[in-house]
Amino acid sequence: HDVGSRSYNNFGNYPVGVAGKTGSGESFYQGEVKEIINELTTNSTYVAFAPYENPEIAVAVIVPYIRNESVLPAGDLVKATMDAYFGFN
Repeated sequence: HDVGSRSYNNFGNYPVGVAGKTGSGESFYQGEVKEIINELTTNSTYVAFAPYENPEIAVAVIVPYIRNESVLPAGDLVKATMDAYFGFN
């Protein structure tokens, strides 16, 4: 969770130790919207487990076909899942 990283934004000061790995992979849209078929997109991924020392929960999120690379929501979804599991708001 290096300062300034997407992972740090979600878990840098989290009350439970979280181990995780972010990722973003290029893809080409192959869904049902014909106007954007074969358009370059990004898949947002995040895999994490917590607590780091004695894991109770593991979460893997993949959000495919993102058209704006500045919005990679997988980490936010993992954090929301961890918040719900550990009872944080």
